[in-house]
Amino acid sequence: MFSAESLHGLLDASPSLDSLGVRRAFIMDLLEPALSPGYRAMRSRPRDTVSFGVAPMAVPCWPPTGLPGPGEVPPDASMAKYDLLDGLDVGRWIVRAQADAPTCVAQATTACIELALSRAAADVPRLSPRFVDDRLRALRPAPGTAACDEIPPGLRMAKLGEAARVLAWSGICREAEWDEGDPPDGTPISQAAMTAAGARLAPTGFYLDQPPGAARQPGLARLIRGQLAQRRAVAIALPGFRDRALATGRTSWDRDSVWYSGYVPDKLDTEVMVEDSGHAVCVVGFRPDPSEPLGGYFVFRNSWGPFFGREASEPVLGPPGPTRSPAPGYGVMSASHAENACWEAVSFAFDGGVP
Repeated sequence: MFSAESLHGLLDASPSLDSLGVRRAFIMDLLEPALSPGYRAMRSRPRDTVSFGVAPMAVPCWPPTGLPGPGEVPPDASMAKYDLLDGLDVGRWIVRAQADAPTCVAQATTACIELALSRAAADVPRLSPRFVDDRLRALRPAPGTAACDEIPPGLRMAKLGEAARVLAWSGICREAEWDEGDPPDGTPISQAAMTAAGARLAPTGFYLDQPPGAARQPGLARLIRGQLAQRRAVAIALPGFRDRALATGRTSWDRDSVWYSGYVPDKLDTEVMVEDSGHAVCVVGFRPDPSEPLGGYFVFRNSWGPFFGREASEPVLGPPGPTRSPAPGYGVMSASHAENACWEAVSFAFDGGVP
């Protein structure tokens, strides 16, 4: 299910389709009159490069002790709609922009906790992704000191399991208590921030790790829906994909049509995984659709600011389709894409605590 913009962007990024007899240029010319002014305007101006932050690696002795696995995949009793944003003033829950910092792991997991806390507060609390990111790096053992290899201390990227360990063991403080811009990078976390964070411990609901090359557990889409049914958001990490004929360029995460619409398409047979393009987002809903092979589409909150998925701010004729973003800063992907491409997933059994 593609909008004119999504189909145009997909064709533009897929030169390998030419060898299969697809008349890309002809189809793109036919689509040109249907492209929205917003999409045209976005393509005509430079766009900031995003930074990907998920480590594409298998780690010995992983996951850390205390992170429960997914357990038994729940049965698919129904294809209910889940919307954790229902009743929430989305405009007041400001979407963060990680800019060129590889902090999507901390951003996605922080969003899960903020959403959980919003059920007990009058507003969504503003928590500190920087605390999570700084703390997960501080917990990495120095080279040669661990019983077995873990994440290299200097690696810019991170794993969702590292953030889950921080939230379960150290908690999370408010953004005002450990701010993004002050103190300078590299400053040890203050004792005041550590104490405040300890009041918001977030035990792991489930954690699944299936890095590139590892055996994949079937049923992840059902696991995510099962967590949404319990009103738990789920942080997931997936790679981007690029046409096999292209050595560089944007991926299925950040090409123009995805940036505009927020819809992340399924991998094509002509695309290959780009290992250094792993990105994490926070799944906040599910839209059933019988035409999708695994039953529907997941709605996620991104951390690339409100210009990602900006199509949501533009008028739509008729009822919106299942792949339309609910608001700027949010996106949509199929359950099949999550099932087939996800590297990691984590939820939190968080029942409140200090807002």
